[in-house]
Amino acid sequence: MKVCMLDIEASNLSADFGRVLCACIKPLGEAPIVVSQTDWPKRFQARPWDDSKVVNKTLALLQNYDVWVTYYGKGFDVPFLKTRALGIGKRPYLYAFHVDLYFWVKFGLKMSRRSLLRVQEYMNLTEKKTPLTPEIWQRATAGDRAAYKEIVTHCKQDVIVLEDVYRAALPHIKTLSRIVV
Repeated sequence: MKVCMLDIEASNLSADFGRVLCACIKPLGEAPIVVSQTDWPKRFQARPWDDSKVVNKTLALLQNYDVWVTYYGKGFDVPFLKTRALGIGKRPYLYAFHVDLYFWVKFGLKMSRRSLLRVQEYMNLTEKKTPLTPEIWQRATAGDRAAYKEIVTHCKQDVIVLEDVYRAALPHIKTLSRIVV
């Protein structure tokens, strides 16, 4: 089975008001694949609100995997992608075995907070999440390219951390350890 980690960063929590700023797909054991508007610099400068190429490329890449691993992806990332796809007139085909580690933490552990940052810190994992301030988000969504690059770097690091959490969690998730190694 082909397994990947998935994370998106968006300009809003609601897909009908926001857009996908970037997406990262990290095949298990491989380097992350980054999909961002900076891949198309002229388009980004002319139409920074148009996320159609990011959405289309992300959807196309996801079709190559049997299993997606996310952190609250069932509550945010996948529904956001589906909504944006519908908004640009594309019929989203987003079906795979979806492992959402947020729900493993929520229902399988007893933690004070359920953020990926807290889980990574508690498990004392090697990879660390990158911090982002509200100012960086504001600047990035207003078109500041340096701030936007920080968002992309943050997204890329999130899938790296997610893979670390996935590997550490795998022995503790009975049904999953029989299916996906």
